[in-house]
Amino acid sequence: MTRTIYGSGDVKLALTDVRDIGKFVAEIIDDERTLNRYVFCWGDEKTQNEIWEIARKTKADAGGGPLKAKPIFESEEDVLTKIKNAKDGSLTQIGEQYNLSMYIRGDNNVASAKKPEYGGALDARELYPHIKVSSAEDIAKELYKQ
Repeated sequence: MTRTIYGSGDVKLALTDVRDIGKFVAEIIDDERTLNRYVFCWGDEKTQNEIWEIARKTKADAGGGPLKAKPIFESEEDVLTKIKNAKDGSLTQIGEQYNLSMYIRGDNNVASAKKPEYGGALDARELYPHIKVSSAEDIAKELYKQ
């Protein structure tokens, strides 16, 4: 998680615990429905603001006291200015384009992944509802346990 909240912080983004990826892959490679198809694997879908609230609450509940870090807010205009002012193809420009895509436009969420213009992905959670995945809360509890 980054300390920076881009835009309003209210755009949903898909989250996946790396430990859940193999569970999906094991199903996908043995499923004829996924042949030559894009499958969107995800564990949870939260906004940046929701993630900060989960972190705040979970840390306090674990006895760790309040979060010391405070989010840094960066507007869409700030991101666009950084993209414009960065050298073409630079890591700075690429990173800011990623921030725009992920946190402001909402390109990394379930609804976007299913759109034909984004590849018309199959939803792994719909295909394999039996797979237990980690939620943002699960990950936070593990992170903040003492």
